[in-house]
Order: sequence, then C-alpha cells, then structure tokens
Amino acid sequence: QAGTYKVRLIDQTQSCSYDTIEAKINPLPMVWLGNDTVLFGNQTLLLDASNPNLLVYQWSTGDILPSITVTGQAGIQNIWVKVTDENSCKNSDTIRIRALDYSQLRIPSAFTPNGDGINDKWYFPAPPRGSDLDQDLYPYLDDVEVHVFNRWGKLVWEANHKFVAWDGKDMKGETLPMDSYHYLIK
Repeated sequence: QAGTYKVRLIDQTQSCSYDTIEAKINPLPMVWLGNDTVLFGNQTLLLDASNPNLLVYQWSTGDILPSITVTGQAGIQNIWVKVTDENSCKNSDTIRIRALDYSQLRIPSAFTPNGDGINDKWYFPAPPRGSDLDQDLYPYLDDVEVHVFNRWGKLVWEANHKFVAWDGKDMKGETLPMDSYHYLIK
C-alpha cells in the first residue's frame, strides 16, 4: 500500500541502520476495446486504445499504433492490446470479434404478431444453423432497408437505416391480416 515506511537493516555484526521510504502506488493504465461484437461481410471496426498517458501499444496483430482497423473475415478473431504508461505500468484488454458472411444468415420465415408476448415481432437475421452464436444479430445492422409487400405486390411496411423489427402492422399502424408477405432486405 502507498505510504511512508521505516526500514531497519541489521548486518552480521548486529550493527543497524535506519532509513525511510515513501511508497507510491500508480494505478494501472486504462484500456478498453469495447464489448465483443459481430462484423458482417465487409464491415470494419476501429479499435482505439489511445490515451495521452500511454507510451507503448502492442497489438496481437503486430501493430504498435494507438488504434487499428479490423476487417470482417470468416471465423472468430480474439484481438488484444497490451499498453504501457509513463510509469512503466502495464495493462491489457481483449475483444472477441465474430465475422459472418451475409450468405450464412437466416431470415425467419414466420412470426405470430398476436399479442401473446411470444414471437410477436419479425427479427432478423437469425444466426446460421448449427452455429454456437447465442445472441441477437439485429443490433449489429447499422444500415438496413426493409420493404414488406403483400401478395399483390403492394408495399405495406418499410424501415430505413437503423434496424426496426416488424410488428405485423402496416405503415398507418393498422394490424395486417394473417397472410403471406414478401420482403426485400438491403
């Protein structure tokens, strides 16, 4: 612990001497790469560990800059950074990045917007079949267009940019009948 300590040294002849030492504890440098995440297709992610008190950055990728850009690739990436501050204190953080190819994603073919609290909204995409991915993927869609049409080709619902789950209502907020609907997702 930080504080002032008195040190007594006794040598072989039983002579002793005293000294005082001031112990200072420096906090570990702060570094956080963010929550584990998913990248789709060609999405990229900037990982930024920069801090004015840090002198050394060592990334698992071999980079030594304060920030790196990670690109989507098949499989799982565990990216870490080790940092050292001006007091030679060290810390590290790791982020797990799963990359998914759009062709692997599933679009659920049915939902039941009947108000029972179970499967009332159409969320997509679903994780690939056989995947150990146990999280919703829609929060990672930051730019998506969805157009839903009835069986006669009339646009009944749409969403642009940020993901919005469809609740089975048309653009006026009226409940649509149980039927077959078609969609375009960009």
